[in-house]
Amino acid sequence: MGFARLPDRALSTVRQVVDEDDDFRLRVAQVADETALGRPSWLWLVRPEGWEADLDALGDAADVADAEVREEKEERRARKRLDAAEAALARGEAERVRLRQVNAKLVEEVAAERRARRRAEVEREGIEASLTSDVSELAQLQATIADLESRNSALVQQARASADHLAATGRERDAAGAEIERLGTELQSASAAAARLTADREQTRAAVGTFVLRASAAAQELGDILAELAEAVSAEQPGATTAGAGVPRPNPPIGLRTGRGRTAELRVPPIRRSPVALPPALFDDSIEAARFLVRVQEILLVVDGYNVTLSSWPDLELPRQRHRLVDALAELVMRAGTSVHVVFDGADVAGRFGPPAAVRRKMRVTFSPETVEADEVIIDLVGSVDPSQPVVVATDDRRVRDEVGRRGANVISVTQLLAVLGRAPGSAAG
Repeated sequence: MGFARLPDRALSTVRQVVDEDDDFRLRVAQVADETALGRPSWLWLVRPEGWEADLDALGDAADVADAEVREEKEERRARKRLDAAEAALARGEAERVRLRQVNAKLVEEVAAERRARRRAEVEREGIEASLTSDVSELAQLQATIADLESRNSALVQQARASADHLAATGRERDAAGAEIERLGTELQSASAAAARLTADREQTRAAVGTFVLRASAAAQELGDILAELAEAVSAEQPGATTAGAGVPRPNPPIGLRTGRGRTAELRVPPIRRSPVALPPALFDDSIEAARFLVRVQEILLVVDGYNVTLSSWPDLELPRQRHRLVDALAELVMRAGTSVHVVFDGADVAGRFGPPAAVRRKMRVTFSPETVEADEVIIDLVGSVDPSQPVVVATDDRRVRDEVGRRGANVISVTQLLAVLGRAPGSAAG
């Protein structure tokens, strides 16, 4: 039995020896123990009758047992895998349920967020609509207030101008009465002198001609004064208009009967306009001088339109330049009662317009003919206005300043005009 200590590789040799040497096998069998060797090994060693069948049966049973053991092991392993899979499935199901709950919560939160956003959008649209309506109403109220203030200012200026004009008309009427009496006396004296000199016509023809000329001039002057007086009285009547104001009255010819039955035309020398004298300590180019001139009684302010706008607001389009200047001049008319005539070059045909309705009685906006510059129109305008009416021209054009100065008009610069209007070059005001 010492062979039992041999390694596994020696078993094949031992088996061969035992199988081939019957005596040796019998000696081993005599000391063999079935309990120690096991039933299959003992049958092979002792070899009783029918041992091979018993050994095959034991082998089949062992195979079956081994198969069952293997199946049991496989079943246990499969059960373990199944349990692990079921546990993983359970965990996955639990995770799926949890994710569904989380997803449902997120969906609910998103829906709540969308509802809140829609409510906020509706509220915002309502607020914007309300704000737009409020802004529109505010703009309408501001426009109404501005219109009422403009009308009120215009009415106040008209009332002041009417009062001043009425007072001036009273003074002119009194002066005209005195002048009529003086001219009547002079005419009577001239007629008497002419009658006394008629007897000696040849010797006194020169003197008679002189007296007759003086009498004719006096009569013409008397007629002009009477016409002015009639206009002044007519202006005081309700519904009277100022049509013809500022229109020149040319010096008409005076008819003189000569000794041969022919009439000779003699013209009275034209009356020259004199510039308005400034108060002491005021210089021609000062802003105070310009403010004084635009407030002189009955003065006409003539404005060289584009000469002012192109040097003051060159970045604006021409229509916007014109609107800005006309609006500023309209404010001056309503504020000071000044008569204004602004002249633009007529090259820009589109977008022409007149003064605001509130100042149309005191303000004119004209455009020169297409082939004529506004400079020529302004020079002719100053020369055609009644010499008794003071005129101030606003321009920086050297030629215009010189020409209107020769015609007795005062001149102010663009800078002076903008200061009077309360505007500045390039300013967004107005």
